[in-house]
Parts: sequence; structure tokens; C-alpha cells
Amino acid sequence: MDSNHDTQIQNLQCYRYTTRQFIYSQQFARRKSAALPPVS
Repeated sequence: MDSNHDTQIQNLQCYRYTTRQFIYSQQFARRKSAALPPVS
């Protein structure tokens, strides 16, 4: 294994992790705003 390939794998894992965190926070924010009464 060359170190460049290893770095690419680490970047990919980091990207997938941050994407999952982002999606989760988006869903959480949407659910929280849906729980609030509608503003008229």
C-alpha cells in the first residue's frame, strides 16, 4: 500500500462521516421545526 492511497481512504471515510452528521442534523432541525406550532 502506498501512503497516497491510504490518505485517499482516510479522506473518503472522513467525508462519509461528515456527510452523515450533516444529514442527521438536517433531519433533526426539520423534525424540531415541524413540532413547533405553525406561525400565522
